Amino acid sequence: MGPTRKLRSLIGSHQALRPGPAAARLTKFGSLASGTTSRFSQSAQSEQLYRIAEGQAGYFTAAQAVEAGMDRATLRHHTRPTGRFERVQRGLYRLRHFPSSPHEHVVAAWLPLRRAGAVVSHASALDLYGIADVIPTDVHVSVSRAKRGVRPRAGIRVHTLERPLNPSEIREVAGVDVTAPERALVDALDD
Repeated sequence: MGPTRKLRSLIGSHQALRPGPAAARLTKFGSLASGTTSRFSQSAQSEQLYRIAEGQAGYFTAAQAVEAGMDRATLRHHTRPTGRFERVQRGLYRLRHFPSSPHEHVVAAWLPLRRAGAVVSHASALDLYGIADVIPTDVHVSVSRAKRGVRPRAGIRVHTLERPLNPSEIREVAGVDVTAPERALVDALDD
């Protein structure tokens, strides 16, 4: 006996066959119980989340997962030891089997600060462009003065900008917002 038939026998055939909102709910619930709608939406969520993470070295935030349609309980489910995701830190996750990249530490440092308008800057930006002669020990990010309340985290050096960056001063490199090479060079020399 299939899940829909079991459900109908529990509710009673007279309610299940009567037209109206109850029948619509039963049909909707029945399709969810059979797994067709649930699997489709989960695969669509997973695909959308994978596309997001793919452009960010395999990383994504909890907010991005929710925006992709995944609820927090499902996210927790997939972070168990045999799950699809690794919890890197609070609110930051990584696809468990995604290949590593040379700059993933920069992505992991920048991603939680992205909503605060942070951009990778100074020596870290030069490193992403491949024009640095020194690999920085910390990831340098810049935020506007209005967002200066960003809590510093280990391995991240937060710089406060006197004025917001113009769109022409920001580029995207490896899925990360980065200051333009000219600006990064000036910032690194002033540092």
